[in-house]
Amino acid sequence: MPAEHAAASPAAPLLAVCGTLKPAVGREESSACREFLRLALVPVASIYPLIETLDLREAQLPCFDGRQPWEYSHPKLVAARAAVVSAGGYVFSVPAYWGGIGSAFKNFVETVCGPGYEGQRSPFAGKPAAVLIVGSGPRAANAAAPQVEAVLEALDVVLVAPPILVGDPSRLEDAAGAVQVLTAAAASVVLAQPILALKDQAEQ
Repeated sequence: MPAEHAAASPAAPLLAVCGTLKPAVGREESSACREFLRLALVPVASIYPLIETLDLREAQLPCFDGRQPWEYSHPKLVAARAAVVSAGGYVFSVPAYWGGIGSAFKNFVETVCGPGYEGQRSPFAGKPAAVLIVGSGPRAANAAAPQVEAVLEALDVVLVAPPILVGDPSRLEDAAGAVQVLTAAAASVVLAQPILALKDQAEQ
């Protein structure tokens, strides 16, 4: 395994991960996952400008085929993993379709972390996170919530709040409420970064 960045410091960036591939190439419509994430982070950026964005539509990661991240020799995967490693915390925006997590987000986790064999530590481990789940309908969002929690638990991520669900992005009141809650959760991630980073250093 090649050398990577050092563990996150109390002044590490907050990494916002947009987990959708929408819109398709050549199409112009907006994505609720992307827009809600952007809106939620505007107030946070005014007090904590160290925010980086990893948009999976732009990242164009390879399809996971069981290899470790460094075995792909894929520059954008190298950059994505480096961003994950150097971040002090995360805000995830995850789409949900047909009763489950959107495949792009799961592929992101698997390519960045590898297959997760026994004893392998994830680059997300011990860091705080907030997560928004935007469903194609209420059933999809509700079904995806425990799946997302299970994935993040396996990564040893520390969720600062339960997943924030949007079952119908077209309902303005639901969307506005979710954005406000996500803003508060993202601020909690920022506040938790130095505490968890210092705790992790003390345990090493």
